[in-house]
Amino acid sequence: MLTTYLCGKKLKSPIILGSGTLGEKKESLINALNFGAGAVVNRTLRVSSNRKIFKPAYYFGKSYMLNADNKNVTPWEYWVRKAKEVEKYGPLIISLSARIPKDCGIIVSAFEENYSPSFYELNFSCSHSAKIYGKISYEQVEKSLRLIRKRTKKQIFLKLSLDNIDFKQLNNLEGLVDAYVLSNTIGPGLKIDINSRKSVLGSPFGGVSGDAIKPLVLAGIYELKHHTKKTIIGVSGIESAEDVLEYLILGCDAVQIYTKAHREGIEIFKKLNDDLKNLLNKMNETVETIKGTFNYGK
Repeated sequence: MLTTYLCGKKLKSPIILGSGTLGEKKESLINALNFGAGAVVNRTLRVSSNRKIFKPAYYFGKSYMLNADNKNVTPWEYWVRKAKEVEKYGPLIISLSARIPKDCGIIVSAFEENYSPSFYELNFSCSHSAKIYGKISYEQVEKSLRLIRKRTKKQIFLKLSLDNIDFKQLNNLEGLVDAYVLSNTIGPGLKIDINSRKSVLGSPFGGVSGDAIKPLVLAGIYELKHHTKKTIIGVSGIESAEDVLEYLILGCDAVQIYTKAHREGIEIFKKLNDDLKNLLNKMNETVETIKGTFNYGK
């Protein structure tokens, strides 16, 4: 009932653990797969790590999270060695930063020489990082995609944010990507502690994710679907099985969850899968039959 296919790859569930600090070590990803995640994404990789450390790096509001976590704890070479171990339990999506295109070539070459993961995901969408380090251009993205495509036959996902969608520019990338992921954090956002009169984060601001931005993301995916026939993976504000179904009904092939897992723990995959199964039973549907059934009101 929950079984689905993502770019031809069979998943036991359409619910995927998205990229973030939970993906710093293999143990967290393996646990997520054991609790029912259909696939997992590691923390976004880069060759050099000259990024700042902000503490605190996270703030949880009533319906959103602010994220100011920038620096990787685990070097990229760790994943070249550990990817195969993770994939004994389920599909692994290797996340790469598009900021320095040559880094993508270096990292993907190393994976392909040692162990080729199920998918690659190119990330150029973190609004908080864009504010601190400068926005990543579509030119950088295209260069990164071409370097990745030269080195692998595996499917490549492009992770977007509502902040950086440019449909004319995306048209130029259509032949280089197999799927789009929407949306990463948006913003950035600011929350002030009225007592200290400072930001609640170690940084003045952070990327905004969570339930508060879900309606915006659903509308963004609606528009994206009118510009591409590529697979789309929905991300943002998934707190329940009903939320998962909204993305599937709209036409997403899968969804990624991060904020809820960060806040409540990896165990949430079991409950979400159980709730999704019960809900689909009541509706006399499966994941595959309900995909793309949105009533456009025509």
